[in-house]
Amino acid sequence: MVLAPMLVAMAFLLVFTAGELIGVRPFSYQAPSNLAEAAGMGSMPEVLRFIRQGADSTRVENVRPDIISSEITKVTAPEAAIWSRRVQLVRLMEREGAFGNEADRPHLACLARALNVADIVEYLTPAESAECDPDQTIAQIAARGR
Repeated sequence: MVLAPMLVAMAFLLVFTAGELIGVRPFSYQAPSNLAEAAGMGSMPEVLRFIRQGADSTRVENVRPDIISSEITKVTAPEAAIWSRRVQLVRLMEREGAFGNEADRPHLACLARALNVADIVEYLTPAESAECDPDQTIAQIAARGR
């Protein structure tokens, strides 16, 4: 009876160590592997690092399912930034020239509208904005991962 807690602790330690040896690290931070992942995580320093290394922000990149959702696994960096819901990140990316072009703005504003991120919608929406279908925007992005 006295040894039971020690045996449980030892078993946990062995399982944790074995997991570490094979690369399973549920309690550790996984660094983003590309610009879209960094943007989706809302990590401004990592976003800057990828931008300054010359990453293409308009390229559709794979993101881990735990960053945005299990359905949304292929996004551009600006789309991922909107999913992070951080207007400061969106502004930073635009200042750094990594927010696509003017033609992308309505799509990105529609995504922000679909996610109910009012400050990003306000920041991105042009004065003469056209109506958009937020559900269709999300569906188009989700279809990339299928």
